[in-house]
Amino acid sequence: MNLNKLRINYLPPTVKSSLYNYYQFIDNKTGLNKVSLNPIEKKNILALKNTKKEKIAYIIGNGPSVRVSDLEKLRNRVTFCANRFYLAYDLMKFRPKYYLVSDPQMIEDFGDEIVQKSSSLPFIISLFRPALQGVYYWIPMLPEVLFDFSTEISRGVAPGGAVIVSGIQIANYMGINKIILYGIDHNFDYKLLKDSKTHYNRAIGDNNHFISNYRSGKSWCPPDIELIESGIKSCDEYLRSQGGWVKNATHGGHLEVCERVNFNEIL
Repeated sequence: MNLNKLRINYLPPTVKSSLYNYYQFIDNKTGLNKVSLNPIEKKNILALKNTKKEKIAYIIGNGPSVRVSDLEKLRNRVTFCANRFYLAYDLMKFRPKYYLVSDPQMIEDFGDEIVQKSSSLPFIISLFRPALQGVYYWIPMLPEVLFDFSTEISRGVAPGGAVIVSGIQIANYMGINKIILYGIDHNFDYKLLKDSKTHYNRAIGDNNHFISNYRSGKSWCPPDIELIESGIKSCDEYLRSQGGWVKNATHGGHLEVCERVNFNEIL
């Protein structure tokens, strides 16, 4: 492993200190390998492969541009939502087919709540197997190396700076190579904390979503704009090499690394 190619500051201290032994890490208490799926987990993930061929997936962000009326139009589509989207359930009948979370701070603060309230079996994407209450799919997250689109998600997915990048890889594994992004405003308002202990809780601010009180006042991981754009662009390039694409149907926003389309026209 070439450490010069790793985004060291993006990894938490516990991972940095054991990077060379990453794939040999064993939990001494349970005896379970915490960086790879066990046989039952792997079987469940393999059962998802190519189950949605010839479909289009809609990956929905939680940006301020999201319109409930738009979401209601997606009720019969293959949809992925993320993080605390369930806070908006009282506003609509729409429910996502699939649920995603990959932000370590989001998992730490709200992981159990997400598993319990997401309304569909969520994909939890993390470096190590999380100890959460409830049933979920765990997908290993690969260390942040030069981006390599994962076609076998049981081995892990490349993070690419945002949960939507993981979602694109998961959707593709399920047989979907045409992805519509929606509600990805890609514009963040926050302040950095001077006394934060880790990279993952350095930001504070709760005005970046169409859902109020989204972070419940807790600090969170500031976005790496360059990394997110690079991840989405890499996904688009890979899918186009396979006859697919990533397109952006967000109303406004600042994501310009993939083709723009009109939300109402794509429907």
